[in-house]
Amino acid sequence: MTLFSGCVCGDDLRGGLDGGGAADASTGPRDAGAADAGRVDAGSVDAGIFDAGRTDAGATDAGPFDAGPCDALLCESFEAYAAGPLGDGQQLGPWRVEVSDGGSTAAIATLSDGSKTLRVHLDQGSSAGAQLKTRAGVPLFAAARPQLYGRLRMYMSPDGTSAHWTLLGASGVVPSGTTSAGATASYRAGGYDDGSGKNAWRAAYSNSATGQECHRNSPQRMQAGGWICVSFSFDGPSMQYRLFQQGQLVTNLSVDQFGDGCADMSNQKWWGPDFSELYVGALSFSPMTGPLDVWVDDVTLDARPVSCP
Repeated sequence: MTLFSGCVCGDDLRGGLDGGGAADASTGPRDAGAADAGRVDAGSVDAGIFDAGRTDAGATDAGPFDAGPCDALLCESFEAYAAGPLGDGQQLGPWRVEVSDGGSTAAIATLSDGSKTLRVHLDQGSSAGAQLKTRAGVPLFAAARPQLYGRLRMYMSPDGTSAHWTLLGASGVVPSGTTSAGATASYRAGGYDDGSGKNAWRAAYSNSATGQECHRNSPQRMQAGGWICVSFSFDGPSMQYRLFQQGQLVTNLSVDQFGDGCADMSNQKWWGPDFSELYVGALSFSPMTGPLDVWVDDVTLDARPVSCP
């Protein structure tokens, strides 16, 4: 079921920012090949998991990305929205915009082929961010979602990193009958400085009742300078967390009940919530070592597994 007419989950890799964009073309997304003319399948959700197709065998950003028709519970391509800056509190389809301060910006950017994408920028030294968060009442979260699956495409500049920043996350209330029932808990994915000034993948968890701030760090770097596909699987009851980059499980990032440790306390379980909100963008919890630009596109969310092609 396609909820928003602007959804084109099967778009190919697309061109760089046009001359009116905020970013220099040398650091922004570049043209990767001809676009697919196909549109979103209008079929209902119970029509089956969509065919993800296959990608070419070339290097990242070397050829078209065809995700096939999208029949997930939420499909977002950003094509339905006017290009330009986004303000804090603004409503955008199923989303609300959160921009934390002057050190970060969000915009609907136009690429060189005329297609659109979400772009978030963080200044050097900024401990801030900009995110899109699902609004209350979005059909995806009309029912309890103890499991949540999704994918997105992203292009990241290679410049900035920090001790911990978030690309995407999902939160909700821990159900009754479990430890810390009633607490708000979050599963998050993002980056951290791997010691060489580069971004590597980091999983994070927080819990309002226990005060947990837990993590698991991967040595695997986030790919920069080209469009990539990122997918995730969050399973609350099993306390399982999985993240995939370009269809491959990210090294040493999977969580089965426990991560690597928790701040100011012993390692504790990642008690899973019934997910009721998802957010995507870039939010840093410590000063950025340099400016960071992230482009996000073709966000797909569902109650069933969603994989990268």
